[in-house]
Amino acid sequence: MRALRRTAPDPDAGHALRGRLRGLRSLRVGAYRIIYQLTGAGQTVRVAAIRHRAIAYRSGPR
Repeated sequence: MRALRRTAPDPDAGHALRGRLRGLRSLRVGAYRIIYQLTGAGQTVRVAAIRHRAIAYRSGPR
């Protein structure tokens, strides 16, 4: 939850993903990645997945 709170002042804190994960963003938290989407003009953060970095981008959360 602390990592998600970091996105509050700057929703663009994570980096934008490309390819089939386009439209999603990724936030690094140790060995894990939080894959999320900004909705409502950046006012809402929708978490799509929380996965270990080794498998975070293999199969999309969609």
